Amino acid sequence: GFLNVEIFDLNGNKAAELFSSFATAGEHTISWTPVGPDGQGVPAGIYILQLKFRGNILSRKLVLTSL
Repeated sequence: GFLNVEIFDLNGNKAAELFSSFATAGEHTISWTPVGPDGQGVPAGIYILQLKFRGNILSRKLVLTSL
């Protein structure tokens, strides 16, 4: 089915769209290079990962630390 994976900051602004396409069943890996839609690095902080699939929404908190 169609899968959409996005990351938002705590103000609800989209920080990244990691995947938006049809996906097959099974285990998948998606990675995020922490840059925003403008290509600039995003600051350390708390972000929300949102996964949408078949009308369901799964959200998880991410903590991005500086290196």
